[in-house]
Amino acid sequence: MVRDQGSLRIFRAWAAPLFLLLSGCPQWLFPPLRVLSCSPDDGGVHVRFSAPPTEISIYRAFSMTEDGQALEGRFVFEGENLWFRPVNGIRENREYTVIIGLIAEDRWGNSLTEEYRRDFFTGTEREAPRVEALVPAAGSTLTETPAEIRVSFSEAVDPRSLEEALRISPAFPYALHWEAEYRELGIRPLKPLDFGKRYTVSISTALRDRSRNSMVLPFTGSFLLEGGRNSPGFELEWAGASGTGTLRPGQVNGGLPTDAELRVRFDMEVETESLAGFVELRPSLGTSITTEQGSRSEAVIRITRRPEWGETCALIIRRGIAAVRGGETTEDLTYPLVFDAPESMPPQFARGFFKDTQHVLSLDTDFDYLNLDVQEFPPTRTPVATELCLVFTISEAASSLSLSSAMTAFSIRASNGCADVSIKTLRILDEAAYRSSGFNDPLLEAGTGTNLCALIYGLEVENTEQRGLLVFSIAPSLEDSLGNQLGEDITITWNKQ
Repeated sequence: MVRDQGSLRIFRAWAAPLFLLLSGCPQWLFPPLRVLSCSPDDGGVHVRFSAPPTEISIYRAFSMTEDGQALEGRFVFEGENLWFRPVNGIRENREYTVIIGLIAEDRWGNSLTEEYRRDFFTGTEREAPRVEALVPAAGSTLTETPAEIRVSFSEAVDPRSLEEALRISPAFPYALHWEAEYRELGIRPLKPLDFGKRYTVSISTALRDRSRNSMVLPFTGSFLLEGGRNSPGFELEWAGASGTGTLRPGQVNGGLPTDAELRVRFDMEVETESLAGFVELRPSLGTSITTEQGSRSEAVIRITRRPEWGETCALIIRRGIAAVRGGETTEDLTYPLVFDAPESMPPQFARGFFKDTQHVLSLDTDFDYLNLDVQEFPPTRTPVATELCLVFTISEAASSLSLSSAMTAFSIRASNGCADVSIKTLRILDEAAYRSSGFNDPLLEAGTGTNLCALIYGLEVENTEQRGLLVFSIAPSLEDSLGNQLGEDITITWNKQ
């Protein structure tokens, strides 16, 4: 094949200029893609391009945020127009941003020359909120702990944004409450603030108003809580089921019930958590100290082991109890205590009598000789009925002894088969009935503030010729009508002849 060299030279001559011409055409023959407008429209945004965009490139290049959070939605294309409708639509008082990246192309492959960005706000006002006042005032010095800290704003704010914006140093537990339609904030401490400290209230620019406008500048204000150093004073009282009474240092405080607890009331706030180190009870019955939640001026001293009736103790409250605002108690105080309230008095055994009154049971007759007269108690297996009277002293506050406890508290046992004694009946006599009975001992007196009460046990005695021991026992569970128990085991042993 022979080529025409002349024709080839002619082609090269006109092809080169044509190539140069076509390589410069995109600047004027195929212009770049442009965004002509972007605006909210029908629950979304409407974007108009200079040429119809390709859907695949818009899916990759387009993004929209609401208050910085990416939105999902639906695209609608129509020629040069694009509509993007978020799932939740366009909401009021929100910041929106639309971004279309460089990869967006039209149908001829022309791209944007620079990234497109449009910001718009759907609120009706743009004024930022600000803090107008702080109470206690910024820079102030207080001598009393405030019940509340108040912050006033220039307009209603979003209370949810305050949780992120508010900081208080040093920290303390508090509760918030709003007034004046979220323009007034109250901060109530859940425990008293500490004296000698400076408290700082800070509100950052995270605070927003109802239109979601943020504060332009953060707010900071502080106040100093400075107290005096006066010594705390206190009062002490007892409290029980029967009532209350005041306790005086340095003098005998009698008439206390055995269930009494001791209450301390200070005239200022003190370090109640350390009180246990300043309280002593002699002799030691054990104490525990409690305070009500949030209280730093009152405490309750409870006696761990219930004192015996008539027991005398000394409560010592030592100096050095510190006040919250400074200062401390300066002297040791001693409170003599006597737990002898009439209503707490336990029953006390006085003596006992057999029906014939020849034999008296008392604590002084332990191991005396008991002669059961064979004429009255023949040594046969024939039961003989008799009665035993046990006399007790009880408090005037108690009406009687408890019948149910008396039925189980008394017992008699014999050794060596010397006798067989059975308890058959029981009745209770008050002092008047006792005085008129055949057991009355005119020399037996109850004493001031007390009464006598008698238990009459009906017995059947089978006597034998054997010698042995008869043991009469009264259990500590015997109690009066107020529930006060005998508290000790009474045992009297007789030698039966």
